[in-house]
Amino acid sequence: GETWYFFGSPATFGAMVGVYSSKELEINGEVVIADIPGLLFVAYQGMFAVITPALMTGCFADRFRFKPYLLFIALWLIFVYAPWCHWVWGG
Repeated sequence: GETWYFFGSPATFGAMVGVYSSKELEINGEVVIADIPGLLFVAYQGMFAVITPALMTGCFADRFRFKPYLLFIALWLIFVYAPWCHWVWGG
């Protein structure tokens, strides 16, 4: 969760204002959705960032130890998922 919050969402959506408060979220100076707080938006997008590696788990279940698996998820999130989402949604 922290990996997405601190590294993934800024890499995906660019400069964000209002993430740490209940203000409306601004990305690159534009309000995303006026009625949704920034923290809720980041948490909602984080659900997709978390479920995607969980879907991959089925193909290599019981083949990884837990700590290397967590490292794989964190690195995959930063170097694969965030850039891909940036191409699609971020800009």
